[in-house]
This record gives sequence, structure tokens and C-alpha cells, in this order.
Amino acid sequence: PVPGLPIYFCGGVVLSKTAEDSAGFSFIMAALYSVFICSLLKGAAIVLQQKVIGQIIGAKSVYVRSLVNINSLELRAMKKIMAVPGFSIPKVAVLVGGPDWPT
Repeated sequence: PVPGLPIYFCGGVVLSKTAEDSAGFSFIMAALYSVFICSLLKGAAIVLQQKVIGQIIGAKSVYVRSLVNINSLELRAMKKIMAVPGFSIPKVAVLVGGPDWPT
């Protein structure tokens, strides 16, 4: 799994500059273009990780679950936070800052 920060940083620098230079976009349009592309890539990665690694492979393979370290203190804490009903700051922190596919 790839964390979002490198994708967003590189996308913000590379995609925005390329859109400004090649396509003639304004800075705002180039930034919006970068946000759109990075969000699309991140969303596709999350769906792939959730469906392929988590649902198909993870449900059947003890090796994959041990590799993820599903019973670690951190992931058990995330599971407890995510089990609380409703919308809260800790839940947002887990979704934004935590890994994509165990959550």
C-alpha cells in the first residue's frame, strides 16, 4: 500500500506544473486538475486494496492476515475507534491518517 502523502505531494508539484505549462491552465485550474487526478488515483487504490487484498485474499489467507499484523495494538485500537457509531474526530483521524486497507 502506498500512503497518500507522496501521491498528493508529487501530484501537486508535477501535475500542476505540467498542466500549467502544457495545457495552459491557470494556477487554480491546474491545482483543481491535480486534486481531481490524485483523488481518482487514491480512490482506485483504496477500492483495489479493499476488494483484492482484503476481501478476496485476506479472508482466505492466514499468511496475509499475519503479514498485516491484524491483531496488533494499533489495528485493534483502530477497530475500536471505527466501531463507535456516528461521526467523530478520532474516526476521521483514523480514516485520514491510517492505512487504507485494514480500515
